[in-house]
Parts: sequence; structure tokens; C-alpha cells
Amino acid sequence: MINQIVVQNRINLYCADFNDVPLPSTHLIYTDPPYARADAIPCYEQLAERAPEVLVRGGSLLTIVPHYLLPECMEILTPALKYRWQYIMDQSQGSHPRMAMGIEVMYKPMLHFVKDAYPSGRGFLRDMIIIPEPQKDMHKWQQHEAWVEYYLLKLTEEGDTVVDPFMGTGTVGVVAKRNNRAFVGIDNDPEVFEIAEDRICRE
Repeated sequence: MINQIVVQNRINLYCADFNDVPLPSTHLIYTDPPYARADAIPCYEQLAERAPEVLVRGGSLLTIVPHYLLPECMEILTPALKYRWQYIMDQSQGSHPRMAMGIEVMYKPMLHFVKDAYPSGRGFLRDMIIIPEPQKDMHKWQQHEAWVEYYLLKLTEEGDTVVDPFMGTGTVGVVAKRNNRAFVGIDNDPEVFEIAEDRICRE
């Protein structure tokens, strides 16, 4: 079942599964899938299937990937899209999760893939962004807006379409709306969808 909410012209939110939602021609897919392997792998497989269909030529996919899934994610996505680079979300401020394997996690990797050729004339992209102390006031998986703004502004123009197929609490949608981008947000969890809807509507 698809529950569609139209926040305003060109801001569309769907409480549904990614595969069930029709998508427009898209300039940027920007997302943070679940981290647990059983949930994450199907998400990356869906991205590999759908991104080449909906992205315009030169359009980008940016996705956070858990460190432990980097090899598998690369294997899933590289046949579908052209790998461009890995960016670092520096999260050295604040507290850090400590893994049982003896790693204190100070950053998150984010992979950049492109459909066909990356457009020329966009200038340089920094491959690291500094994330201020985490914003977790709405949900434990909430991401800081700094995760989105720099790359969204570099990779799209006003009026372009941005899609987040696993939008969680709606961080990508908030930044897209604020910067006059069209946005399609999708999440199949009614609880976090309600948070995202309220948050994006208030922006």
C-alpha cells in the first residue's frame, strides 16, 4: 500500500517500499540505508536496479555505507553505475561508538556513483565534511543537516530533483526544500515517516 503526502508543489513523500514508488527523472539520489546487513543489502540491491533507470545522464548517487559493508556494496553497485569517489563524514566531535572488534568509529564513509560521465565544469569537491556534534533529538538514527548540504548544493541546481529512498527522519528533504530542489522521499516505517513529514512540512 502506498501512502502519498504532497507537502507542496514538487515535494512528495511516500510511506511505502522503494520499489513500489514511481520516480521522476532524478538528478541526485542521496540516502542513508539501514546498517544491519539483513536490511542493508536489499537496499543497495534496489539502488543498483533503480538508479540507472531514473538518474539523468551525469546524475549522482551518494550513499552512506557501514564500514563493514564497503566491499559488498561496491560489488553490488559498480556494475550498475560508475564509481567516482569515497567521501568522509568526519564525526570526531562528540562521543563515538566503540566496536567489539576494537575500533572507535570516528567517521562514516559515503560512496559517490555516477550514471555515465560526470559533468564537467562543476569545480572541485572536497572529499571530507566535518559533522558537528550529532543531532539525535528526533530519532536515534537521525543525521545532521551538514551531512547533506555541501554535496547537494555542489551536485544539483535549483529546480533539480533529489530522491531519498530510505529517508528516515527527512534530513535530505529538509535541505532539499530549503534550497529549492524538488524532492521525493520514501520510507516504509510509519513511525519515522511521520517524523519526516512533520519536519519537512515545518521547513
